[in-house]
Amino acid sequence: MHTALNTLKTALSALLLSLLLTACGGGGGGSDGGTGSSSSGIPPTSGSASTVSVASQYTSVSNYTFCSAGTCSLYSTTMGVNGSFKPASPLAANLTNQDISASLESFSFSDGINTYASTDSSVRVFYFQVTTDANARITALSIKLQQWKSGVATHVAGDRYSEAFVSSSGGTYGHHNWTCNSIGISQGGAANSCIGASSSTASSEASAGAGIITQ
Repeated sequence: MHTALNTLKTALSALLLSLLLTACGGGGGGSDGGTGSSSSGIPPTSGSASTVSVASQYTSVSNYTFCSAGTCSLYSTTMGVNGSFKPASPLAANLTNQDISASLESFSFSDGINTYASTDSSVRVFYFQVTTDANARITALSIKLQQWKSGVATHVAGDRYSEAFVSSSGGTYGHHNWTCNSIGISQGGAANSCIGASSSTASSEASAGAGIITQ
């Protein structure tokens, strides 16, 4: 009788162990399922359009000597052409000097005196060119923005304007209170832009090297 009880206990213990192992195996399957569920969540937003910043600092200035017209202001070497922009959608890969003027969501730049913002009706995008690599990252850019300082909505020769240019290859500059000699359509397609200008004793200008891209 005692031997039979021991045999029964051994059998019950084996059965209990088997049930526990089966339960653990099921738990492992549930855990794997949880991992699969997590991996099918929201994908990363690496393909979304992102804000790009550009910075420079003037190395030389030539300010007005006699304020005979317009609003005169002074540049200094503590200033530069700095700002940022955001495309409306992700840029394509392998672009070469592509003008994205028509596909900008927003931009805001300063030349130290003037602010050139996409929300300002007096601002014109003369061109906004970018080059991208195989991963759609910007490797080079060239941006020219204008802002009318005098005149009405339909501008004429003789109106005064300011201009900011920044390039990753150099030649960055700011022009303030220049005289526009010719009105037309910019390279980026903006009507009523200044396509020919000259400086005077009331004008100021500053120059810098290459703009530094941060993205």
